[in-house]
Amino acid sequence: MRIAGCGDIPALQDIWAACFAEDKAYLDLFFSQGFPLGKTLIMEQDRQAASILTLLPCTCRVGSTQYPAAYVYGVATAPKYQGRGFSTALLAEADQYLHSQNIAMAFLAPASLELFGFYEKRGFMPQVYLERTTFLPGESPGQQGELLPVGAEEYERLRQVFLPKDAILWDKNFLQYAAKEAAFHQGGLYRVAIAGETVGCCGLYLDKGQVLVKELLCPKQQRPMAVSGVQQLYPGRKVEVYLYEDGQRGAPYGCAKWYMKQENKPIYASLILD
Repeated sequence: MRIAGCGDIPALQDIWAACFAEDKAYLDLFFSQGFPLGKTLIMEQDRQAASILTLLPCTCRVGSTQYPAAYVYGVATAPKYQGRGFSTALLAEADQYLHSQNIAMAFLAPASLELFGFYEKRGFMPQVYLERTTFLPGESPGQQGELLPVGAEEYERLRQVFLPKDAILWDKNFLQYAAKEAAFHQGGLYRVAIAGETVGCCGLYLDKGQVLVKELLCPKQQRPMAVSGVQQLYPGRKVEVYLYEDGQRGAPYGCAKWYMKQENKPIYASLILD
């Protein structure tokens, strides 16, 4: 295993294009703006990149304790090397690397329900839960709120105010990239206001013609008004809202692996790159 450098980007892009069906414009965005934020690990075979994953830094807050953490993103194996255990071996190497860096936990979002079993066998247990709620065009769920665009610094401040106690915290650099990714998909980061008062924040973009609200942080009773604000921005489109719940509702969405003290509480993790 080794850490990728800028010279590896063409090979990494080839693996991403083969495994994730991303178009070149998005690959250019990620590898110019997102790639420098973390560390990409490479496992080689025949002097070629066989399997890769990216570790993006974050913080996991549980109660009053904050743990250094990493988001495991873009786990992929080149098609000609698939089925030979390279991803498993690279995840094991990533465990050793993270432990050496005093990282307390790692988390990831499996791309499908079938992959939860794969990751559970490798020590990643469900700890993030998601409930999806869909609103069709014309289904106004309540009094209308207003969405006002904000920058990454302001969004980080708003998240600190409205986040649940047990949550993944992203720094300003990550949120700056999240804003660029959202803008790439005709979305953005917003402050939610009702009658002029700030009641929350949200991040959203267009996905296959519908509006995908990847994060909505506001009191539960004010969510319908926030959704009405989304509908005002994108009239005539279906709106799907990701709500991250406490494990009593919703389906497993993300898995965590702890290297130090084990925390079993459900963790709020949102704005995940997927």
